[in-house]
Amino acid sequence: MSSYLLKVLTKKQEVDAIIRDTIDKILVLCFGRASDPVCLQLDSVLSKSAQEVSKFASVALVDIDSNEIQVYVNN
Repeated sequence: MSSYLLKVLTKKQEVDAIIRDTIDKILVLCFGRASDPVCLQLDSVLSKSAQEVSKFASVALVDIDSNEIQVYVNN
């Protein structure tokens, strides 16, 4: 998961903070991995759309391969 335009979250604290701090906008969290071509396609689409929706939505990528993110992935 890498993007020059979108924030990439790799820690539980980062995900918690963006959820807590995003009050007046829609929050779009895209969970995926950099090794998956479908995820990379979606990241590209989100990157191109992020500027257009920036007035009403915040977009961030969440790297599910990070050990700290597993609390959100495993149920």
